[in-house]
Amino acid sequence: MGGQGPDDHEVLAGVAQVRGAAGPAGVRTAGEPRPGGSGCHPGRVQPYGADGAAGDERGERPAARRERRDAGRLGRRDEGPAGADVCVGRGGARRVRADHADGGVADPVELGAGPGRRNRVRRRLGVPLRTRGAPADRAGPVPAAAETARSVSVPFHDPAARVADRAAEWEEALRRCVRELEWVRPSTSVARFEEELAAHCGVRHAIATSSGSSALLLLLAALGVGPGTEVVTVSQTFAVTVATIKLLGATPVLVDVERDAYTMDPLLALAAVGPRTRAVVPVHLYGRPMDVSRLGSPDVPVVEEACQSVGACLRGAPVGSLGTAAAMSFGREKAVAGLGEGGAVTTNDDELAVRLRRLNGHGWDGRAHLSVGTNLRMDALAAAVLRVELTHAESDLAARRAVADRYTAALSRLGVVRNPVVSPGDRHGLFVYAIEVPDRAAFCAELTRRGVGHRLHYEHPVHGWPAYQDLAGSLPVTEEIASRVLSLPLRPTLTSLEIDEVVEAVTAAHDLARA
Repeated sequence: MGGQGPDDHEVLAGVAQVRGAAGPAGVRTAGEPRPGGSGCHPGRVQPYGADGAAGDERGERPAARRERRDAGRLGRRDEGPAGADVCVGRGGARRVRADHADGGVADPVELGAGPGRRNRVRRRLGVPLRTRGAPADRAGPVPAAAETARSVSVPFHDPAARVADRAAEWEEALRRCVRELEWVRPSTSVARFEEELAAHCGVRHAIATSSGSSALLLLLAALGVGPGTEVVTVSQTFAVTVATIKLLGATPVLVDVERDAYTMDPLLALAAVGPRTRAVVPVHLYGRPMDVSRLGSPDVPVVEEACQSVGACLRGAPVGSLGTAAAMSFGREKAVAGLGEGGAVTTNDDELAVRLRRLNGHGWDGRAHLSVGTNLRMDALAAAVLRVELTHAESDLAARRAVADRYTAALSRLGVVRNPVVSPGDRHGLFVYAIEVPDRAAFCAELTRRGVGHRLHYEHPVHGWPAYQDLAGSLPVTEEIASRVLSLPLRPTLTSLEIDEVVEAVTAAHDLARA
């Protein structure tokens, strides 16, 4: 499994400290330009611009720094001095992957620029500096920090890089929220986030919640799911999908998935619908949108489990607008992520939206408690940060798509790529880049040996865990996928060199498996 980053408190501390923190003079960690995009259509790679000749203490003019930040992270390769790989980014700026004196290899750095932003943040957070491939037999003792740094050369997640990219915007959003006292009165940040999310998803209503789990719980409760009812869903998902149904006292009815899509088999789902069925919950797994219109039962609400698929589209229609309603997540590892947890329900059903808001407000309608309710609301600070992240959702997804395209082009010949492929006219949300391998344990061991972070989404289907074994049935496709699938690093901050390392490691692991 991938290495763990700093917790939320450390990340928040990094937000407060990163601006003005200094690193070694003349060095800053390189990012590489990433493509932009908008709507439900693939974006084009943004053109490279010219950097300013004179700069601030970081070695850049503010305008140049903003351009570099917005341009993204995929550059082109070039020749460099002996012992170094060079990437040429915006305006011909040269980023060098330079050899350390001890034989290790540092992150790409840009020649003649200001202090390294990523490593500067890592120092402040107490996270080891990024190095790659230092030999185990080098002279002298190996510091513990160096051992940690070498253990994962391409981390699955890199929260320090997110802080470096977004620190100034997050900080300003949080300061504004505090100054305007939104944390002690009905939050305009939450209301504005709901409006912006509804527009992003093409729906009339968005109800912000404290997490994706609470969004699904609130939605199913509002639809009347409870004791004596059934909900049809899948087992190839995160456990919370099924746990929520059981927490409400209902019975999960698990059906198998389609082999190439990884999503609910609609014929099996329709066959499972009975007189006690209160909802059907398809999962847009890994960000791949399912065509929920194929479920076609007008008397049973279709609840999109869209916690992994914000930004995905089906024939131009955003996920979150396809069914009766959808539950979304903005947890810290999602494609659109805040500084902790967050979620939302989206819907075009006006009556359902009223029930959801009342249920999430203790049953209060402004004058009286008309029903039993609870408080699963999003707080103002979370909404302030998520408003920032929503403005970057399209460019971040375009950057993830560029990484995924690089993977697909390089790995398709190995026969391991399945899930990132979507139908023409659809758009994958790219929560993770999943591949299938025959001997997953050996494959993961080789990736670990080579320092490439990876995750299992998921190690077992839900019915394979002790808490849910009473739900076990005949789900052969689900069990086959669950035994073979693993996820590769997929984040907007991946550099070209990191992508190359992942491809090289996967290819080597594949060749070993065939030997």
